[in-house]
Amino acid sequence: MAKRKKIKQYVPTDAQTNARVWCIKNNIKVIPEPRRNGIFLIVEALGEHKVSPVCYTNETLTGKIYEIYEYLYKKYF
Repeated sequence: MAKRKKIKQYVPTDAQTNARVWCIKNNIKVIPEPRRNGIFLIVEALGEHKVSPVCYTNETLTGKIYEIYEYLYKKYF
């Protein structure tokens, strides 16, 4: 029986958590979309949909989502 690989858990800061909550309340979303060659992020903000040009792995995905939420919070708040 194969062992599962443990994924490092990402712990967001309080500022990142607050930014995520603010973005979701203001209808700004970052959505992961799995595809054949990896996971891409779709950013829905102000009626626009943008797909990330970079493919992410399970290890880097959560950290990048919180970074994007924090960036969008600083940009629109």
